[in-house]
Amino acid sequence: MTNLGAHSVSAFLLVMGVKGPTKVVSFGGRFTLEDDGETPDLQECLYEFPGFMLTTGVREANGYRDSTGSVIMGDKGNLLIGSNQVVPEMHGDPVNQIPRFMGHPTGGPVYNDTKAVPWIEAQAGAGRGGPGGGGRAAAGGARGAEGGESGGESMEDRMFNANKRDWINCIKSRNRPFCDLDMGHRTAVICNLGNLSLRLGGRTIRWDPEKEVVIGDKEAAAMCTKQYRAPWDGVLRSLVKV
Repeated sequence: MTNLGAHSVSAFLLVMGVKGPTKVVSFGGRFTLEDDGETPDLQECLYEFPGFMLTTGVREANGYRDSTGSVIMGDKGNLLIGSNQVVPEMHGDPVNQIPRFMGHPTGGPVYNDTKAVPWIEAQAGAGRGGPGGGGRAAAGGARGAEGGESGGESMEDRMFNANKRDWINCIKSRNRPFCDLDMGHRTAVICNLGNLSLRLGGRTIRWDPEKEVVIGDKEAAAMCTKQYRAPWDGVLRSLVKV
């Protein structure tokens, strides 16, 4: 989670504009790799935010790449992060959504010819792939491989270069980059909370995103900091409530 998982989490925070979750639970383990390592090769995390949830995970022991990539699922459509593709949900007469089967009893649903229409306007985005796909970039495809969408440049390269351009522009303008230190901090907190729950056997962690403290769990709260050597332990206690 604190390696490749952080990339997806930071993109999610950038789009949603939230500080952090209120509850976290994570499961996983080291199922395939046989060594002395502790980092899980399979991990799933579920985060509860005010009004929505985030599900994310890592599968280091599996080479399949989902072409969808990271998706924000709304009640009127989906946004595919990385390709900016918008896939709208369709709405019409709910009766027509009832499955049809032969021998349907008399007095059942009465279907009609009402056509389903999209809730929101679709957006093709910049990536490749089918209706549910965000292209190789969203799936973490090889940089520069198998063609590019703009002058031979892959979507992943375009995003990488846009990130560098934003950094340079902000040095000149003195504006804040879209991924600043605060974003990095909040991303690290979210990833570490997932690892915290995992190491505690899948325990649900309640979190205050404003005060940045664990609620009602002394063991989990104690794991939020490490023991520093003197005199730095005193410096830490003077700066952070631990």
